[in-house]
Amino acid sequence: MTLNCDRTTHTITETTTGVNYQPNQLLRVEYRKISTYQATADSIRFTGPLGGSQPDFTHSATASASGTWSDTGLASTISPDPYYLDEQVTVVVRDLSTNLVVGGGSAYCLYIDQGHPGSA
Repeated sequence: MTLNCDRTTHTITETTTGVNYQPNQLLRVEYRKISTYQATADSIRFTGPLGGSQPDFTHSATASASGTWSDTGLASTISPDPYYLDEQVTVVVRDLSTNLVVGGGSAYCLYIDQGHPGSA
């Protein structure tokens, strides 16, 4: 999984790929996102998920005949730039027919930290 915070394009994108799955296996890809956000230098910084115990959003994927798959799970546009923003995304991959977990991962990126020049 790859999570990319790109301040130049004002975007945060996440992609997930898998290999060595059963050919044509039907998958449910569950995404949970946690953000830490601060609008201005003198505002409160807060951290929180988008949702509760349920995934924030889900996608379906099907493994190819070679057992590979890919999914673009998250694409956000950020405007205007906040004082501070980071993202953490966790992915759980389930076999659609059995609901068993067959994969997963997590990634973190720092979009901007104006309190520490050069860190974003």
